[in-house]
Amino acid sequence: MLGRDLRQWRGDYYERIGVSFELPNHYEKLTARENLALFASLYATPQSPESALEAVALLEHADEPVAQLSKGMKVRLVLARALLNRPDVPFLDEPTAGLDPGADPAGLVPWLC
Repeated sequence: MLGRDLRQWRGDYYERIGVSFELPNHYEKLTARENLALFASLYATPQSPESALEAVALLEHADEPVAQLSKGMKVRLVLARALLNRPDVPFLDEPTAGLDPGADPAGLVPWLC
């Protein structure tokens, strides 16, 4: 990956990849901002939770508990988390599942397809 043998990476590849899963898997009692802040703390140089939320058009819902977000909003939050560390290689499993192309405020559907 990225011109290197994965057996030689010794874990530093985690900083270079991003992963989103088909099913949202957030901490439901935390807010969207708190979820991203938690995961941002795992990386050396992540983007800010606010930047990630803005990129997926969730900034106005940043302080709502994830349990109160719609399915489409949760999918967008999964994508924000996968891109939080500005990965060189994103692995996106069914990135448009649950997104409504007619109600896509961030314009993600064309970008993801």
